[in-house]
Amino acid sequence: EGRTVDLGKVMAAMLDGCNIPFAIISGDTASRSSNPMYPDEPTQEGMLGVYEQMGEHLAPLWGTDRLLVAIGNHDGAYGSETDASGTTRYYTEHFPAELMWDVFFRPQALDFRRVFSEDGQYFYVDNVPQKTRCIVLNSHYGQVSGVSCYGQDQLEWLANVALDMPEGYGAVITAHIPPKPVNGGTTPATVDCQQLNGIIDAYRNKTTFSGSYTASDTTLSWIDSTIDVDFTSAKGEIIAMFAGHIHWDTIDTTTLACPLITIMAAGAPVNEVNLAEGEAAPTRTFGTDTETSFDVVTINRATRTIYCTRVGAGEDRVVSY
Repeated sequence: EGRTVDLGKVMAAMLDGCNIPFAIISGDTASRSSNPMYPDEPTQEGMLGVYEQMGEHLAPLWGTDRLLVAIGNHDGAYGSETDASGTTRYYTEHFPAELMWDVFFRPQALDFRRVFSEDGQYFYVDNVPQKTRCIVLNSHYGQVSGVSCYGQDQLEWLANVALDMPEGYGAVITAHIPPKPVNGGTTPATVDCQQLNGIIDAYRNKTTFSGSYTASDTTLSWIDSTIDVDFTSAKGEIIAMFAGHIHWDTIDTTTLACPLITIMAAGAPVNEVNLAEGEAAPTRTFGTDTETSFDVVTINRATRTIYCTRVGAGEDRVVSY
C-alpha cells in the first residue's frame, strides 16, 4: 500500500554515508496474507507476490551481504480457516522449509562470511575490524504455524558454535520474539525461551547453565530440549539482544543479564497504539521522514554504552550494558 516504499534506499544511503557494515531486520518482513482486509491473498502464491514486492521496497539492500534478516512468526505464514461457529483463524499454513530457504536464506547465503546452521535457518556474521559478532536466531524454529520456539539444535548451535568467540569479541543477538511475556500476556510467546535466557545469562556472567524444557503437548515433543553448558572460560561478551514482534520501543534491563531492546516496526500501519500499555504511538505521516522508524545502533565498547539513534518517528535512546 505504499508504506515506506523508500525504506531500502534510505537505509542503504545511511550505510554508505556513515560506513555502517550491516542492517538488520528482526522478522515479520510481511504479513498481509493473514489480514481479512486482503481476502485475495490467503494463499502461498499470494504471499509469494507480497515477498516480491518486499524485495522491491527493500532494494537496493535486499539480497546483499549487508542485510541480515531474522525470521518472524508471520514470515512464510498464510491461509485462513473458518469453523462452524463462524470464527476465523489465520496463519493456518506455512511455507515448507525449502521455500523458506529460497525466499529468505538463499540471498543471505551469498555472503561467504556468514556461518549458517546445518539447516540454514539461523547464522552469525563477524564485523572483524570492530570485533563484533551479529548472531541472528530463528524464534519460529520448525516453521510450524502457531508454535514459536528455538529447539534443541538451535540452542546447542548458539552455545557451542555462535558463542565460541575469539578473545575480546562482543556479540549482538537478534531474534523476532522477545524472550518474555509480551502484549499483556503472562507466558512467553516463545515457549522454550527460558533455555535461551539461561544460555545468555550464563555466558554473560561466565557461569554454567543446565535446564530442560518439555512441551505439555506430546505432539510438540520435537521442541523438547536439554541444555548443559559451561561458560566459565568464555573469551567474549554478550552486549545486547534486539527483537521485534511487539512493534514498540522498549528497553528491558531485568529479563536478561544484558539489555533487551525492541523497536517500532519500520513499515507498520501509522499511528499504532501500544495495546499493552495503552499508549499512542508517535504520529507517522506518509511522504515525510516520519513514515518509517528504525535505529542506527552505535556501541561504545570503552564506556559500555549502546546508542540507538532514531531515523523517522520516535526518539533517540541510550542504555548502558
